[in-house]
Amino acid sequence: MRNKILVVYHPVGKSIDRATGLLESWGYELDWCCPAKGHPLPEPGGQHVAALVQGGAENLSESGHLAYLKTEMDWIRQWVSREQPLLGICLGGQLMAQAFGKPVKPHPQKLHEIGFVEVSPRSGVDDFLAGPTYMYQWHQEGFEVPERGELLATGERYPNQAYRIGHHAYGLQFHPEVAPENFLSWIEHAVHYLDYPGAHSKAKQESDAVHYDAPMRQWLKKFLKRWLTLAGASPTDQGNEVAAEKH
Repeated sequence: MRNKILVVYHPVGKSIDRATGLLESWGYELDWCCPAKGHPLPEPGGQHVAALVQGGAENLSESGHLAYLKTEMDWIRQWVSREQPLLGICLGGQLMAQAFGKPVKPHPQKLHEIGFVEVSPRSGVDDFLAGPTYMYQWHQEGFEVPERGELLATGERYPNQAYRIGHHAYGLQFHPEVAPENFLSWIEHAVHYLDYPGAHSKAKQESDAVHYDAPMRQWLKKFLKRWLTLAGASPTDQGNEVAAEKH
């Protein structure tokens, strides 16, 4: 049985987070790949059962012309068109949207989403979110949903929060994989972002995490299991997932 999952990351560095922790706890081997560093992307249909494209610091409206991002978008288009399972988080979801012909743009009023923000299920979609849920966010641009995609979740400031192409490829604008230690590290290295319009203070983010982190963590675990099962790669080893969830 193939048990490798490709993880595509960006120059900001590998994100060791709840998603990667859960995948490893379920017995998957993570194959880390950074096209910006010259790492080759694999052909679809090879040894990887699924792919996860992580977030990054790039703003596609300004940097979408970069060679490695264009390479990633070409590869994503091929991968998804072959019906290979893919999950794009934040920049990853934006790359998939742009790969399928939709722009990624800043908010009209230059507003950011940084902190826990309410995300609601789209009316008529009952297999993604059970109800309004606060998800962690850190972005200043948003995607439009590709023509062949289905909008799954909405938000007040950025209306497109999640979509899927078929039942195998998902793009998320939010960061359900981020634990408090992750976002506190982001704040430490990019505290100036908290001065931007729409960003939540460090104190508010820490306070909100007390209420919203656990439900977000449980949603991520359920979502990843369902995504992998639909992809024909259902998790088999769940003995270490408790430790992974607390990452």
